[in-house]
Amino acid sequence: MIERTLVIGSTGFLGRHVLRHLHEHDHTVVGMRRWQSSGEAIRQLGATDLVADLSERRTLVQAFGEFTHIVYCAAPDASLPPGEYRAKASTWMRNVLEIARDEDVERVLVTSTAATIASPTDDEDRLADERDVYLPGSAGDHFVEAAYAVEQECFRQAADGQSVLVLNPTTILGPGARLPARDQLDDVADDEPVNWVDVDVAAEAHRAALEMKLEPSLKPGRRGHRYIVGGENTTIGDLYARAESRYGVDTIPTTCGSGDGEPYRDRHLLESGQWVDTSQAETDLGV
Repeated sequence: MIERTLVIGSTGFLGRHVLRHLHEHDHTVVGMRRWQSSGEAIRQLGATDLVADLSERRTLVQAFGEFTHIVYCAAPDASLPPGEYRAKASTWMRNVLEIARDEDVERVLVTSTAATIASPTDDEDRLADERDVYLPGSAGDHFVEAAYAVEQECFRQAADGQSVLVLNPTTILGPGARLPARDQLDDVADDEPVNWVDVDVAAEAHRAALEMKLEPSLKPGRRGHRYIVGGENTTIGDLYARAESRYGVDTIPTTCGSGDGEPYRDRHLLESGQWVDTSQAETDLGV
């Protein structure tokens, strides 16, 4: 059987890079898009596109049967009201996982966010890692709440034997990346800690996670495991300087913060002031 991978959310920032990266490494990939989105960018990468709606289970049943792997990089429209955003995120994830199970998809790889990594307790002298589970309600951010709910859907299915892995990238920089304008983070000092990762590293982590062998026991690579995908622990001031010097100022549109324009989903990563331990992903995924 020829292995085929479906990338859901392939027209988004990270999804585009994951699709390109898999295609360049000789994976047979298809980019899923909504009917409102153009498939031209997908086809320009040498991949084919597929139109389906994550809210309509019938279209997913028709789509999933021909794939061995699914990479999930999707998220609802950020401008939706908080309650509607959370409900849609959970429903989409549940639909994908349940139908993937029914259609015998071998592995589902889900992109979450490092915002669901909590801080260690006060008596622990270490960096935050995969053991630190987010406490619902503690961030005061509905995007984080939705990501946590999505992860819980994944872990429930994994506990029942489904092959599901979750990746938790930190702040992602690269061509097409977006950050809120620095002056929209006026309560965050330049020396506040933050971790960032290049989008090509994040894309490589997805490829490695698809290819890794899963262990049936509670070892690295077990079903339902999650990995922090990060790069350098640095400061907010340095992150913005890197974004400007390495990727150009166009990657920081002023419409991406809490003011006018689409809200920035990963704002909590910039405001929470946290460094992370990425050694698990480095060991198991090689990134």
